[in-house]
Amino acid sequence: MAHKRLAPRPAYEPTYPKLTQPPKPTQPPKIACGCCRRDKTRCDGKRPACTRCVRKLLTCSYSTADERVKQRVKSLQSSVDNYVALCNFLLEIPEEKVVQVLRDAQTAPDLRSYLAKAREDTSKPQGRRQPSDLGATGSLDFPTRTGLDYDEFTARCEIVYPAFTPIEPTAVSYQPSFTSHASKPDLSHPLLNFEAPMSSSPANLLETRPDSIDPFIGLIATLTERLCPSRTLAGAPTSRPATPRSYVDKRLHHLQIGYWTSVPIRDEIAAIAISTYLEIDHPSHALFDTDLFLDDLINQNTTFCSAFLVTSLLSHACYTCSAIDLRMTAFGSAFFKEAGILYKAERMSDCFSDSSALAIFSMVCELQCRNELAFETQQLSRRMGKRMKLFGVADKESNLTHFHHMPPKMKLATAQTAWGLYNWLSLHAFFYEDRTIEYPPTMPVPNDEWRRKTLSGLGWPQHSLLPSMGRAFSALCTLCILAQEIAAVYFIDREKPSQVSLAFAESKYQKLLEWEATLGSELLRREKNTPMDILTFHMYLHTIILTLFRPFLQSPQRDQRLRFASAEATPRAIYTASVTHMKNIVLQHHIDYHGKLFSTFAYAGYMQLCSAIIGMSNNTESQRQENQSYFDVCMSFFQDATLQHAIAMPIAQGLLQMALESGLIKTSEMCEVVRCLEERGKHHCPPLETSNTSSSFFSTMHQTHIIVNFELAVVDFRAAQAHTLASKLEEKMLFNEFTTAIDEESRLQT
Repeated sequence: MAHKRLAPRPAYEPTYPKLTQPPKPTQPPKIACGCCRRDKTRCDGKRPACTRCVRKLLTCSYSTADERVKQRVKSLQSSVDNYVALCNFLLEIPEEKVVQVLRDAQTAPDLRSYLAKAREDTSKPQGRRQPSDLGATGSLDFPTRTGLDYDEFTARCEIVYPAFTPIEPTAVSYQPSFTSHASKPDLSHPLLNFEAPMSSSPANLLETRPDSIDPFIGLIATLTERLCPSRTLAGAPTSRPATPRSYVDKRLHHLQIGYWTSVPIRDEIAAIAISTYLEIDHPSHALFDTDLFLDDLINQNTTFCSAFLVTSLLSHACYTCSAIDLRMTAFGSAFFKEAGILYKAERMSDCFSDSSALAIFSMVCELQCRNELAFETQQLSRRMGKRMKLFGVADKESNLTHFHHMPPKMKLATAQTAWGLYNWLSLHAFFYEDRTIEYPPTMPVPNDEWRRKTLSGLGWPQHSLLPSMGRAFSALCTLCILAQEIAAVYFIDREKPSQVSLAFAESKYQKLLEWEATLGSELLRREKNTPMDILTFHMYLHTIILTLFRPFLQSPQRDQRLRFASAEATPRAIYTASVTHMKNIVLQHHIDYHGKLFSTFAYAGYMQLCSAIIGMSNNTESQRQENQSYFDVCMSFFQDATLQHAIAMPIAQGLLQMALESGLIKTSEMCEVVRCLEERGKHHCPPLETSNTSSSFFSTMHQTHIIVNFELAVVDFRAAQAHTLASKLEEKMLFNEFTTAIDEESRLQT
């Protein structure tokens, strides 16, 4: 098939009209400079400077996406900090002002500025003092009026001498808050015999109870109900299960205690005991880093944990928990014996876990009246700390250089152990008059933000704290440095009364007031529900002030005016003001923690208050009755403490002897308290001695060298010790029993 022939290609290209497409819209720049972003105007994104900034002569700068995210996070963190500050402020102010503050905060344009102004207005009546207010002579403008009220010469010191509503001692209960109920330990059980073999089991203590199918069920239930109750979320359905137990740290749910000890104890009981120690005693004297300890405890690692540390801690904790259930005494005794065996092997091991364990074991020895072992372990702990260069090092620079090269975890462990040991040894000297430590630790104070920023070149890591840990420990570290300076002069020679100049005492008091001005408001005492570590911190604070001015009470200098504006600023007035505040602290502790476990470090406040009120002259009947009321409150505390620790009995006996001599109490009242102490503390004695008289009950077992008569200790520290005063009371009781028997025999014959 033939195809049609195509015509040839034309010699030129035909022209057609070009199709024009609409121009693409100009895309706005995806980034804007800081000035345009701030003013919310369009930016062309030109580099290095946009057209608008060039035209207006502005500094043009561009931020990356990461920088913008960081700025946003910083803004959110600032908002969170403001709300946290608002919550803390609401906790500090009286309840009647809370609603008004919330209303003002809602309408305030800037919450931070409002809080600053509100805090300033709140602190005006209390006269917050800054160090610069002291002037060249260090004088304060104190109100000049008669009477020894708190604002007489310390109105500007809201931490040391805060405003408080006086509490009448007659308004509180004098009865012990803990009762020695049916769950008493079997005193004939081998675990309570201090010479018993370690193979003994505390399960026999529970065989007679109704829940004897599992002998630990009743004990676990009792401890859980009082110490670690289950929690349910607010508003959650009732069918929703509660959290098993509320430990201070959730890692304790995974505890396997059998790895660390041979004492037959359930994991739940051990976890409750450890949680109790970390919540009650650890915040005041943190001898180890909690986070590192718990990690190694659960993961069965021996870097920051050891069998010696675990058994010592459990012994301390179980004795403390015995106020809830006396069956815990058996566990405390068993752990104490096991820790004593481990002590012989670990006492020369220079590591952080064993140095902390040595200090805790020494505390248990003191609390259970093992005087020789307590002194030995306390001295070994001191020497170990110096060998490890935790304190007592004169060459600060080389020690800091060594600290700089440590791994982050080792830095935390070093600093925590160093300051924990230093604080314990420093405050220990005020009750035993020990030798002082020449140089404090050179490491940063744990959780001390100021020192961490100052030593930022050392790579100080972020410090993790338990919810129960506040700022009291950091403040206590700096307070103990001043305490060591005072102890170095006051306790230089225990055999000879120290001669202290008033100039030295006044200079240290001025230094304490200057240090007080640097503290934060979180250390203020509240009207109620003050954290326990804050209360014990204030007890130690006033213990130091009382010690500072006590030597001048019996000298002509007691009424000599110090370098303050007020004529009332004398050694006796300062001493009396601290006694007044110690009364309030003790009553607040007695009310807030009535029926609850308390820190063993609260002993300090009750002992200091008893000694002070017994030594004060009772010029009127009302003063005598008031002091007797405070003394009854203190005796109630020691009757509760007797369930936990053997040391409470000789301390109470020594104080009873002092009160009897001063005429503060009668012989019949003294005998009633002694009978109560005997009944509540007999589980601390070996079985063979429980049938003896009250005299041998105290004299053979419970002797301690702790000082209880602090006024007498100024001239004769041995006569001021608890066991010396308790022996006098023993002689008096024997004489009363003898004369009573003679009178009874004469009456029968007639």
